[in-house]
Amino acid sequence: MTKKRESGIELLRIIAIVQVIILHTYSYASVGNAALEINQAASGFASLFWSFCRTPVNVFILITGYFLVTSAFDLKKNIRRATKTYSAMLFYSIIISLVFFIAAPALFTEKPANFFRAFLPFFSREWYFLTDYIIILLLSPVINAAITKIDKKTYLWLLGILFVVLSVWPTAAEMAPFNQVISVTKIVDTEFGKSLFSFLFMYILGGFIRRFTSPKNKPQIKYLLAFAGLCILDFSVDLLLHNHPSVYSDVYGMFNNPLVVIESAMLFLYFRDMRFQNKWINLLGGTTLGVYAIHEHHLFRTWIWNIFNFEKNGFIVPELFILQIVITCVGLFLVLAFFEILRQKLFQFIEHFYHSRKQKAASKIIE
Repeated sequence: MTKKRESGIELLRIIAIVQVIILHTYSYASVGNAALEINQAASGFASLFWSFCRTPVNVFILITGYFLVTSAFDLKKNIRRATKTYSAMLFYSIIISLVFFIAAPALFTEKPANFFRAFLPFFSREWYFLTDYIIILLLSPVINAAITKIDKKTYLWLLGILFVVLSVWPTAAEMAPFNQVISVTKIVDTEFGKSLFSFLFMYILGGFIRRFTSPKNKPQIKYLLAFAGLCILDFSVDLLLHNHPSVYSDVYGMFNNPLVVIESAMLFLYFRDMRFQNKWINLLGGTTLGVYAIHEHHLFRTWIWNIFNFEKNGFIVPELFILQIVITCVGLFLVLAFFEILRQKLFQFIEHFYHSRKQKAASKIIE
């Protein structure tokens, strides 16, 4: 029997991918500059809103660790899981590149590497998240074999070491004046929480939550309040030290910043206890990795954020600029989710056709 997906977790996936898209409006669509053009208060509010969107990468891996940690060792199933993710990754890499080759061939004739990287999305780091995610999937049976055999005290010791080495230490190493005496160079490179090291940490943390915490019958507001409080604290520290940017600005909102790590756990725990079933939320929740792949492809990304560039276009109602950002990002998610659903249906059809032909061939052999 197929286990029903928890809609609370699927809703969290949806929120997380929308947060990712919102973060990319700051990186590629000049939200920060556009907000500053309104006034200083709008710029501050944009920064606060940004701080509430710093957990999605951590959350996705927490979810993965939470659900996979208790999985029985099954090498074939594990390979199928990784292959399923990679097949979608390869599909979008080739299809999107092909579309842009037809629309703008100069992108490839002037830079032939664009053509070759389309066939090597895993090794070319087209999407760092998906590459790290697939490696985590491949490593998960070995990780699970280790962390399911240790008791709570030992597990906490492991998490404590990882928290210091992969969160506290790298964060301090980026802050003045600590960076004059503290360094992680040649020790661990966390890439501000985007590296495989950080993904492993989040996976192991998700496993701890699964093994040693008990789900509740309804969401606990204390987790949501803790999440909001930590986001505001992160923003407030950066605001208080804005005249000394070398102290905190480089670690503000960093994925492996200790505040953001704890925020991620709090947000996950809140939605983990949101127990309900909704087929539409479950359907959309299953599109998040595909939506990520489409909107973060380097060619599509350049094109879409040139269209929705807030600094260039301005805001329709400056006082409601956050609402416009949210509507834009939710709308983009829904459009791309539709294409991802079509991709899934296509793959399901191909898989069904392949198995049907295989069964017919086997039947003929028996006859």
